Amino acid sequence: MDTKVRWEEMFPDEMEAAIVNRPVCYLAYGLSERHGLHNAMGLDGLKAYALVQQAAKAHGGVVAPMNWWHIQEIPVGANFLNAAVGARWREIGATFITSVPVRLFLESIVYHLRCVEMAGFRAAVMVTGHYGGPELDMKLVAQTYSANRPLRAAALADNELINYRDYTGDRAGPVHRPLPIPFTCLA
Repeated sequence: MDTKVRWEEMFPDEMEAAIVNRPVCYLAYGLSERHGLHNAMGLDGLKAYALVQQAAKAHGGVVAPMNWWHIQEIPVGANFLNAAVGARWREIGATFITSVPVRLFLESIVYHLRCVEMAGFRAAVMVTGHYGGPELDMKLVAQTYSANRPLRAAALADNELINYRDYTGDRAGPVHRPLPIPFTCLA
């Protein structure tokens, strides 16, 4: 039988034992949005969630429940969507999207880290499958939190964890180098 790593599946005694054994919590983030006709709308989160589960199974630790609410303030995929579906992207691009305002998302991350720390973890690894800018703010939140609290936190985009040939990331399925769009809400 596989060792449980998913927080929501654990009983309290299993959680306590997992924290004692390896006090690392993995947190996966992803926006659920249209990813073309060839991918599930939850592609971003599914990638990140699969990666953190593999890490927890290989190295120990606990995987927090998946967070599907993310940032989509700038239509990074606008050019791709225009090329793929034409001008209709404005009609369909914003439908079925689990987006929240930037400030709410980043404040939520702080709250997630606080909850992880209060549960007894000593480290948190946040992985997002939705990137091209948001991961930069996530990294800043992790660095700031770690500088002021005992919990050590790190944030990564899923493409930083995948070592396969020349893979540098994807946007709605097509592989390309992520766009460096910095969000400035923490300034």
